[in-house]
Amino acid sequence: MVEYCASGIMDYIDINRIGLMGHSMGANGAKETAFYYSGLYDEAIEAAKAPDSDGGERITESEQAYCDSVMKVKALLPTGQVPNFLNYSVIDWKWTQLRCNAGIVYGSYEECGYINSTGNARVLGNAAETVEMMQSAVPSIDYVEEGVYYGDKNEGTMRVIYQPFSTHPLIHFMPEATEDVIDFWTYTFDMETDLSPGNQTFFIKELCNLIAMIGLFMLIIPLCDLLLTIPCFAGLRGQPGPKLPSAAGSGKRIYWLGVAAGGLVSLGAAFLSIKVAPTADASINNGYLQTSVTLFAVPVMNTIGFWTLICAIWQFAWFFWWYKKDKAAGIDRDSSLGLKITGKEILKTIGLSAMIIAVLYIIVWFCKWAFNTDFRFWTPAVKTFNAEKMLYFLPYLPAFFAFYLGNSLIVNSAGGLEKISEKKELWIHAFTNIIGCFLFWAIQYIPLFLGGEIVVKGQ
Repeated sequence: MVEYCASGIMDYIDINRIGLMGHSMGANGAKETAFYYSGLYDEAIEAAKAPDSDGGERITESEQAYCDSVMKVKALLPTGQVPNFLNYSVIDWKWTQLRCNAGIVYGSYEECGYINSTGNARVLGNAAETVEMMQSAVPSIDYVEEGVYYGDKNEGTMRVIYQPFSTHPLIHFMPEATEDVIDFWTYTFDMETDLSPGNQTFFIKELCNLIAMIGLFMLIIPLCDLLLTIPCFAGLRGQPGPKLPSAAGSGKRIYWLGVAAGGLVSLGAAFLSIKVAPTADASINNGYLQTSVTLFAVPVMNTIGFWTLICAIWQFAWFFWWYKKDKAAGIDRDSSLGLKITGKEILKTIGLSAMIIAVLYIIVWFCKWAFNTDFRFWTPAVKTFNAEKMLYFLPYLPAFFAFYLGNSLIVNSAGGLEKISEKKELWIHAFTNIIGCFLFWAIQYIPLFLGGEIVVKGQ
């Protein structure tokens, strides 16, 4: 991409102001690229100093101009990345090797803060790694302040660090972090504008996207209801079963014990998945960390998929325990739960689902084509994709299918109770669905916000 932009093929790009920016894993790529060009620059300088070069051991003006042209990256801004390279020990990089201006946007509540010399994400002041970064520009620095530019940007030695009030995934979303990004690029590239870095309208678009995404999800039920009026699918429309007596006494205690157990299973599965979920094979090639394509080639999805599968197993176990208990009590809910179904009805159900998904994604693709936008808020998104992504989707489908099937069985089997309104049931189901995630969030983030560290120091 750098080579393409620097080629001059696009006359609206200033090839003397090419910068690199990336978040998290993308920050790795940005840093690797900046150091790659820095290495080319150093090689060109050494060649210019050679006795048999044009100017001998003296670097001529034309030789220096060539060296400068090799360093095509003029500025670097990784976000969501520690200011050191301790977690990439296979690559022996130093900030003194970088030949361009650089900054870092690093949240004050980053999850990987425990690897820093301070033991947390706050690395201003005299933190060793931040001081080392700034000393690559000004050797006398021993105390670093946020947002202060150290070094000379005209010489390509400027260094700066920003620490917005943010966690790792929120950096590319928070107005404070966005202000830091705008501040860096307008200052580094001398961009003149009457607008202040805090004058942002992107959040309005985010809110509109959120409303649109809610609308897209709300379309699923009426769309399904409409398709069920088609004669081909009309036979799939089920009828609610008879109201069941609300649990009382020991039955009620068992019910809430199951809710608590489900939350604990989900919580335990989350911790377990982070530690043992399979990850893609990693290899080293020319000093760079590369990931080979395997059947389960998305490391983060491996963790989530494994977590989901464990929760699905618990759901089926808990459902069938209750199912057999009800059956012994003379309660038969096979028809209302959809457990009695023919092969033909299964095929029709798959066809109905495919039609609903197709309509939704026709809308998604149309909005991308007509308005160049999709349905997202923060990181959750419904967006277009290419056919290659289906290869990565299929291996993870069984785990998620099992989870949603088990979830549906539990929710529907626990519904339709006497003396409990549908609205109250929905709130109960919502609570029981999120309790495990909420406990995990609380254990991870509450200690972090209180000035400590996260509990799980994994992937």
